[in-house]
Amino acid sequence: HETTEYSGSQITTSTQGVTVGTVEITDAGTITDLNVAVNLANSSVSNALYYISLTLQSPYGTSVVLGEGDGVSSTSPYWQSDAGSSLYNTIFDDEASSSIYDGTPPFVGSYIPDELLSAFDSESMTGTWELVLYTRESNDITIDWSLEIEFDNSIVSEPPYFGVEYSGSQITTSTQGVTV
Repeated sequence: HETTEYSGSQITTSTQGVTVGTVEITDAGTITDLNVAVNLANSSVSNALYYISLTLQSPYGTSVVLGEGDGVSSTSPYWQSDAGSSLYNTIFDDEASSSIYDGTPPFVGSYIPDELLSAFDSESMTGTWELVLYTRESNDITIDWSLEIEFDNSIVSEPPYFGVEYSGSQITTSTQGVTV
């Protein structure tokens, strides 16, 4: 087993909606363990985590929610209004001893994410990974992040087949919510 760290592109936003950071991995290998390091800074409000969600998406299309606030999810557990506004040297790690929702701001150390990162095990690490930030409020947010991937040369699982791709009409919005 080898372990390598891959730095993602910085995410910055001051508006509500979705912002995506990416990391392109050209190395080959089969994932045996994956952790996500996050530094999230917010200079706008004292409870930014209440209004956001963070999701990691693999090149296969597998998505794992790292954490989300009560302001964007009604499914418990979640970050409540007293969860603070930052993540500092926060490591999302399935093998941690406590949930991200049981931590204390600014969540220094290792925490179990909302959904398990083991969903990526046996996938190929090659391709474009995305960290998706959704924020319900207009806050000044900056995220620096990286993936720590333990891998070997075993046979990878087959990527899912999503069928034929069809083009649809453009979706636009000028208010909170979605317009179709």
